[in-house]
Amino acid sequence: LLWLGMSDPLDTQSTIRGESEDERNNWAMVLEGLEVCFGSAWVNTGDVIRKISEFSPLLGPHEGAKRAEREAAATVAASLSDLLGGQRLEPGPVGSLFGRMKDRIVDDRRLTRKQGRGGAGYEWRVEKAPA
Repeated sequence: LLWLGMSDPLDTQSTIRGESEDERNNWAMVLEGLEVCFGSAWVNTGDVIRKISEFSPLLGPHEGAKRAEREAAATVAASLSDLLGGQRLEPGPVGSLFGRMKDRIVDDRRLTRKQGRGGAGYEWRVEKAPA
């Protein structure tokens, strides 16, 4: 369509989905940060909140290998807060957001879901999106 002088249909996809550029960027940072913090492990929203809390600046500096994890956790916290409109980061609102955003592909990543251990809630992990 571009060679016909028409707009790029990919440029309109986020508008069609009702997604702002800020929302897309924040979600991309959440996915990247979760991947740094948890790799391909299945985690629940409580695990995510604990990881963010573990690296709170109030707990003091963290050295060495944990630096990347600390920075990723801080990015996840800030991006989740933005996506939730400043709500407290608690498992319920974070789980609702994850449910709304599951399987949304951003920068070749997506968040997938499975039934949690013992049938309680859901577990999540970041996966590379299929090509």
